[in-house]
Amino acid sequence: MSVLVIILPILLITLLLIIFGIICLWKRRKSKAEKSREAECEEKLPLLQRHEILIESEKIEKYLNGDVFVNTEKYEEAIGVFETKGWVTLVGPPGSGKTMTAIKLGRDNSASGNKSIPFCQNIHDVPKFVNEKEEPCIIMDNLIEHSYMNHSSKLLQDISTFNDVFDKYIKNGLVHVIITIGKEAWNELKDFLGSHIELFKSGIVEGIGERFNEDETESMIAHHLRINKNNEKTSTVNNIVININVDSIFSLPISIDLLCANRTLLGEQKDSKPVKFKYRMEMYLKNWRDSDDEVDKKSFCFVFFVALCGGILSMDDFESDSKKHIYINVCKAFNVEPYARNEIESMISMEGNRRVPGFLYLMSETPNRTYGFHHESLLDFFLATLCKDEHQPLFIENANIAYIMRKCKLSNYYYESSLSYVRKILKYWHLEDRLEIQDNHIGKLLDRIIREIKQGTMTLDWKDHIFMEHVSFKREWRKK
Repeated sequence: MSVLVIILPILLITLLLIIFGIICLWKRRKSKAEKSREAECEEKLPLLQRHEILIESEKIEKYLNGDVFVNTEKYEEAIGVFETKGWVTLVGPPGSGKTMTAIKLGRDNSASGNKSIPFCQNIHDVPKFVNEKEEPCIIMDNLIEHSYMNHSSKLLQDISTFNDVFDKYIKNGLVHVIITIGKEAWNELKDFLGSHIELFKSGIVEGIGERFNEDETESMIAHHLRINKNNEKTSTVNNIVININVDSIFSLPISIDLLCANRTLLGEQKDSKPVKFKYRMEMYLKNWRDSDDEVDKKSFCFVFFVALCGGILSMDDFESDSKKHIYINVCKAFNVEPYARNEIESMISMEGNRRVPGFLYLMSETPNRTYGFHHESLLDFFLATLCKDEHQPLFIENANIAYIMRKCKLSNYYYESSLSYVRKILKYWHLEDRLEIQDNHIGKLLDRIIREIKQGTMTLDWKDHIFMEHVSFKREWRKK
């Protein structure tokens, strides 16, 4: 008996130590896997924060490796400008392939053959890339939209930095720069940029992804069908594309990409009359939202949830305390019973479920499955279309705060600024593809901002945000 009294506690302690060791080992492996994924993202896009990583980055990599890129006259023009000057600015509408063109251009002209072209979103960081051994190339993707369009005074403050960096590093060939700018932002600010910043006085290639001849269009369709494992005939898709009226929201390349990736959407367009692709997508989304089919409802809620999370979601995030309540709120808003994780993954992989792959693609399978929207412009359109009215409070309460501050607009044009270039920014800010926060929800938006500030999750410099130029917003802010 006395032996048992001695042995049992020892065995119990040993067992607890083994269990503790197993738990520590599991956590360590999980942590390593997460760090591995973060390192992989950072290797591709070194200076971008986690929430700023391009949602289509993995897709671009897949398309470039799969030989989907179609050489055009504009690409040849960009090559000529870049090789002659050492810098180039690519201008085109959303989804026109500016980022893919920039990466392809950087790789094709890399002296070292390096496939990893770093991204940089801050003109102040450009000198960090200077390397005595080689002439590095960097990409500044959507530079003006991401860094300056939501902070009206920042562009004025950085003019001297732009010109100093250009004179010391870019003009002298110490670093090569490929910049992309959206067509609408460029049209509003090109006079201002061209007259104040040396970098934008030359080396501009406009019209990226806007004009394609018949052979280029057919080649693009064939490549997209192949990469998306879609057995539809190229001629069938080409007949649909002929009837597509592209607009400022959906350019021809992204329209083709979405049609080839979304078999349900493709099937619905076969007998359609010529109409803007935007209206086709609006009808598709509203029909999906209002569907009585149980799988359609639940798949819609999952995609809506991913959109609110900023367009990227790993299945581990799905179960995290910071994200899962958002999914529950979405399901509640649309009167749908929430799925468990395994049910979600089963639904996505269902052979008959073609709606989710039409909006999300599998970014990675390890260490856990991660999904992202096909393109940032598709994410913007999805939220702008579905969060206009009764679902706007759902958006304000649950959406990624960085996305709200970078992508949303306020409901009227009553701003106090008298600066001409700021008025141009405001005109850009009120484009139709932006989600408009209604006046009666400004108080709710301010409550969310204040909550994020107190929690330390508000990383943006909000005090000089363009919202502070808005009279109603400023008035409500003073009340708080």
